[in-house]
Amino acid sequence: MIADFLSKLRIKAYDTLNDTINFLIQKYKTDIRSFSYSSPFGQILIVLQNHMQNIYYYITDSANQTNFHTANRQSSVYGLARLQGYNAYRGKSATGVINLKVKPDAKTNLITGNRVFIPNYSRLTCLQNGLVYMLDLGKDYEIFDIQKRVDVSLNIIEGKLEYQTFTGTGEDIQSYEVHASQWNMFDNDFVIVTVNGKEYPQYDSLYDIPYGECGCLVKTGMTSGIDVIFGKSSHNEVPPLGAEIRVDYITTSGSVGNVFEDTVLFSLNDTCFDTYGNEINMSDIFVAVNEINPSFGADSEPIEMTKILAPNISRNFVIHDKRTIENFFRRMNYFSLIDVFKREVNHHNEYSIVLVPKLKSLILRNEDYFDFNTDHLFIKENEKEKLINTIKSYGNKSLDISISIVNPEIRRFVVYLYVELFREVKGKPTDFERVQSDIRHALSAYLLDSQKLTKITHSDIVSQIDGIVGVDSVKVVFVPEYEGDVDEIGNISLKPSQIAVLRGGFTDSQGISYKDTFTTPNEMSSVNIAIEYSK
Repeated sequence: MIADFLSKLRIKAYDTLNDTINFLIQKYKTDIRSFSYSSPFGQILIVLQNHMQNIYYYITDSANQTNFHTANRQSSVYGLARLQGYNAYRGKSATGVINLKVKPDAKTNLITGNRVFIPNYSRLTCLQNGLVYMLDLGKDYEIFDIQKRVDVSLNIIEGKLEYQTFTGTGEDIQSYEVHASQWNMFDNDFVIVTVNGKEYPQYDSLYDIPYGECGCLVKTGMTSGIDVIFGKSSHNEVPPLGAEIRVDYITTSGSVGNVFEDTVLFSLNDTCFDTYGNEINMSDIFVAVNEINPSFGADSEPIEMTKILAPNISRNFVIHDKRTIENFFRRMNYFSLIDVFKREVNHHNEYSIVLVPKLKSLILRNEDYFDFNTDHLFIKENEKEKLINTIKSYGNKSLDISISIVNPEIRRFVVYLYVELFREVKGKPTDFERVQSDIRHALSAYLLDSQKLTKITHSDIVSQIDGIVGVDSVKVVFVPEYEGDVDEIGNISLKPSQIAVLRGGFTDSQGISYKDTFTTPNEMSSVNIAIEYSK
């Protein structure tokens, strides 16, 4: 073949062009000038070279996208994960509990039958974040006796209930793509598929669907949304031609739906009904009081996490040891610290898990690292119960282990910053107050984003401050609440179950007391800044 003159080891377009020119020179007994870039033949060869460069690019890109280590597109990573039996996490709606109370001034005497029927998925708006939540009753209605005026606790879930419909083709292996809007995610655990009004159970694999029965797969879409897949008519019941396929789902804001304020207020948006079906504005009768803050909302899984988890989790995934427990909670994309400890009691494995939410998600509006309440670092008892129930609901926990969630131990420390400033920057005197403000902003941003909760080094802090305009050099000294919390070179170094928090509110071994504030004048505080000017 004519291509035999091309070396299989030379795959660059430039090398291929040179091989082609050399072949033509030998073939037609001419010199290189006939094939110079300015010649007609040379121009043709340049065009061919550009085409070959595109071909090589797509070949290289295809090779990269078929390998977990080199793939960088969501569709590629999610597709490779699907081949391994792994379904990427789509996100999670924040859930909480409200207490529904009758208003003291409610005109309950006008309600016929003294009973109110509150529909499932009735909407509420959280006044703190402006997001819409829904009642999650687990049944069609909650019946409320107005005369008794007994408060009732109701579950709520953040998001909007939506649906899309499709028309069945009657074919085998029917597949339908459900797309979300650009800014929304799908709740990972709330998808209902019905065919002509009949709900289809969901399975992990087509092979799991019982013979002769209906069923479907619900998988994370390779670009966005959800893929709904049906089986083969020779084995399962599939949607017939013209059937209405309906997919109900919840679109969610993920982690934005978590609320950490102590007081959470809701407004009721929908109507309820009396015994005779008359509509009643819920806001005229009831007030919703927060009982358990909406929490554990999480964003969809980034591809970097998919690359880590997919090789370690399959459809046969069982929570049975330290690694699988860590992977389960890591998949929730909510925690910055996950530490698992094991002890054996009477041939039974007991695992204690230390969980710390991502610090950035704990910050309220107009707050930074130095303002937020450190109590939020602890998982509340009702939240622990919710997480344990989540594990149980998945049905993949080994029977020979028990799991409990424990709080981390907070270890406080303060920092001294010895900062040298340039006297002038671009002909203007260096503003000390501006530098101090920039230091606060830089430290806050770093500590909120940092994943190193058990070890903080001098270099970490210096790297954040050294780039501030006007700063010449920085020296960092940590002072811990307990002397054993620093290593031999003065870095904060803790045990896995402990987390370091830059906070005052303690007295050190030298008898110096520190305020739990940022740079308090004339007093020691969480951050103490000494300023000198460079000579």
